Amino acid sequence: MEKFRITRHSCITTLDSYEHGELQEVNSHSIERHEEFDSMEELLESLNAHIGADYNADDFYADEDSLQTDVLCKYVNGFYFRANADEISLWRQGVIDLYNCHHIFYAERIVKLKLTKEDEKESLFNILGNALNPNN
Repeated sequence: MEKFRITRHSCITTLDSYEHGELQEVNSHSIERHEEFDSMEELLESLNAHIGADYNADDFYADEDSLQTDVLCKYVNGFYFRANADEISLWRQGVIDLYNCHHIFYAERIVKLKLTKEDEKESLFNILGNALNPNN
């Protein structure tokens, strides 16, 4: 059985320019999280709810210990919200500022093996047998 666990979420926010790319960092935070998910679909659903997106697995960069993605956001009353198509159009024209929120979700894959009673007996026998065998 396979499960997934998110242990930490970090976000680095930078002012973004359509013409010049990412500019200065304006905010960053990191939060401990301890959430487990029974499937990759359940994990992605939770991440999407957290970042306000409807991304699929291809929208995340995955490495050995994290899932990462960028979200173009507007800043409203102390919070960053995903920009809509109209806001992105205004940003491209230089009318409004938008921010790139680079999300990093530190993840672990947990694999739990289901042992049958015979597997358990065999394992116990091997452990005891090896411990009692003077040739080992």
